[in-house]
This record gives sequence, C-alpha cells and structure tokens, in this order.
Amino acid sequence: MAKFLPIHRSRILSEVTVARTKLEPGQMIKFRYKKKNGDADLYMALVLSLWPPAAGIRDKVMHALTLDRVSDNTMRRLVRVIGAGAVDGESQSTKFNLPKGRSAPQRFYEAKLDTIPNLINKAYRTYFLKEMTQVRLVDYDIKKVVGSRFVT
Repeated sequence: MAKFLPIHRSRILSEVTVARTKLEPGQMIKFRYKKKNGDADLYMALVLSLWPPAAGIRDKVMHALTLDRVSDNTMRRLVRVIGAGAVDGESQSTKFNLPKGRSAPQRFYEAKLDTIPNLINKAYRTYFLKEMTQVRLVDYDIKKVVGSRFVT
C-alpha cells in the first residue's frame, strides 16, 4: 500500500503547537500517536470531527483522514467535492471549510466523502485524543496540489 506521508510533509510551510482541546474540524495537523501495542508513530491528518463534543480528553475521539493514504489525485478530488472556497487561505494554518453542527459530519460523509473511491476505506481513522502528543497545526502548501480557485 502506498505511503504518501513524505510527500505531504515536504509541503509543510510552518507548524504551530496547539492543545488537543483546541482542535477543530477542517484543520490539518501533525502529531504523534501511541498505538495499542505501545509504538508511537508520526501522523498527518485532516480533522473531520471530534466526538462527543462535551467529553473530556480521556473520552473524546477524533475522526480524521490520515494523509499517509491520500495521494495528490485523491486530495484534488476531495477539494473538488467540498467545492469552491474549500480551503481557508487567510488563516495561519491550512483549514478546510467543512460543515458545522452535530449532524453535519454524518451528512458530509454520506453525501461527499462516499463519492471519492476508496477514500473512506483507506484513509479514514479514529484517534483517541488521550493517546495523541506533540500536536501541531500545519500550514500546508495546498496550492501545489489544487488550483487557486479553491483557496479563499
């Protein structure tokens, strides 16, 4: 299976450390994650949602797309499916404009993400926030992947 993490890491323009409690849907992050077997690996992911919203760090999970399984072609499709203005270029870190609200993630998965072949099967992951360390917001050079019409 292809590994795309080195390609995505080469496009990082800057990083800012952030608290796990400050994560928001649409943010692109880099972090270390401790697996069940005790190994800690480096990941990059696009945050889709955090659930349950009112839970503490110990109980909260992050639903995300791991960029290790997302090729440039799939990234272009994802941005096209989200639509014009998909990426907020004004903030200091790359942030995708994903729908907000409690039921919005489920509708977004069914209506948008399912249309991209193999994206959910290969890249969708859930991570426990309590097992995440060294969380950094990433400013990603998205213009190398998609055209400027998708960046606001």
